[in-house]
Amino acid sequence: MKTLTDLLPAGTCRLHGVLHPPDPVRLLFCLVLTGAAAGVLLARSYPVLCGERWLMQGLAVSEAERTLWDACKDALIPLLILYCGMLMSGFSAAGQPCTLMLLLSRGAACGLAAGACFSQYPLRDALLLTGCLILPFALVSMLVLCFAARDALRLSRMLTGYLLHGTAETGVLEKQQKIITGMQLRLLLILLAAAMQTALIRLLHDSLLFAR
Repeated sequence: MKTLTDLLPAGTCRLHGVLHPPDPVRLLFCLVLTGAAAGVLLARSYPVLCGERWLMQGLAVSEAERTLWDACKDALIPLLILYCGMLMSGFSAAGQPCTLMLLLSRGAACGLAAGACFSQYPLRDALLLTGCLILPFALVSMLVLCFAARDALRLSRMLTGYLLHGTAETGVLEKQQKIITGMQLRLLLILLAAAMQTALIRLLHDSLLFAR
């Protein structure tokens, strides 16, 4: 007797979304992009927010003279704070909302930084600055944080299941160990991303901002 999936044409199975749940990283990336769109709207509706550089989490374009350490610190510290916040949320049974809010804040910071850039510079310069100094680091950091958020949500779900039902998923210790190992590797990616941003600022900052 044929199963339901055998009766449906190959490649057009209507139950694909049920049989194969969507990738959580894609859903989380959609969430952070929604935050970015909200940040752009906030920058346009409330220009005063563009003056609050701490809201942009080190992504804002600046004409101030900075040392390499200053540039690295501006890129690294906000990202590390978000990452550590997600990691701690993963070890909390009620950490899921906190993880999602931290991820959403990164998207909003990217949108605010881009909106501030377009409000400060002419269109051509703003496009160049956004494409070179904001978007590369923003996209890499958002992607790394999406993977970190996925792992934090999984850890929190495991802990919640244990506290509510007194039981955990099969092989939960092994899964937790894999997740923690993955988060340690992503910490290395964060350091590399901050180094990339520092190098971009070092190579492009003067020519883009002062040689106009």
